Amino acid sequence: MAFDRDNFSYSSIAQGSAAPKVHSYGSTVDNKAAIGASGYFNDLVDQLKVGDFIMTSASDGMEVTGVATNTGTVVTTISVALA
Repeated sequence: MAFDRDNFSYSSIAQGSAAPKVHSYGSTVDNKAAIGASGYFNDLVDQLKVGDFIMTSASDGMEVTGVATNTGTVVTTISVALA
């Protein structure tokens, strides 16, 4: 499967500031490896900044995913498993 914008929620935390933003994303189809793969969030390249966090819920558990790099065309994330 692929990223589904309808399952992504922008946070209102720290809007308008330089502080990292916290967002959420859920998929009942994609697993943690798919969601954490480089490029999964490329559709949000204009919205996600390095240091932002995405609380993710996948078909095989949950993760906190951080935006590690954003080249303007590719978003690369790092993940820490929660469950």
